[in-house]
Amino acid sequence: MPGVSLTNAITCVRALGAPSSQADPGVWIGIKTHARWIHLRVRDPYPGALPEERRPDPMDTSGRGVLISMAVADFLWAEVSDTGKVVHAVFAKPGVSLSRADVAGFVR
Repeated sequence: MPGVSLTNAITCVRALGAPSSQADPGVWIGIKTHARWIHLRVRDPYPGALPEERRPDPMDTSGRGVLISMAVADFLWAEVSDTGKVVHAVFAKPGVSLSRADVAGFVR
């Protein structure tokens, strides 16, 4: 989903223009690695433009990002504030099952 969120952020810039004056401009990408998982984050200044699950026609050239992200990420969520949003995706490394403690550490 962070790839989806990055595409979404770029689309928002093109469609919506500059963010509100209260928002920090720009798109930020964070990657946190752990022995058992990888946590990806994408932050952008468009709180009202969340990625949406769509069912595109087979001939459509876009619209599959959320479906793909949901298929490959172990956990996927967005945090929204007045000044932007952060989309998170957590991927367990092969052969790893995440514990309740792991999951609790991801969500604020």
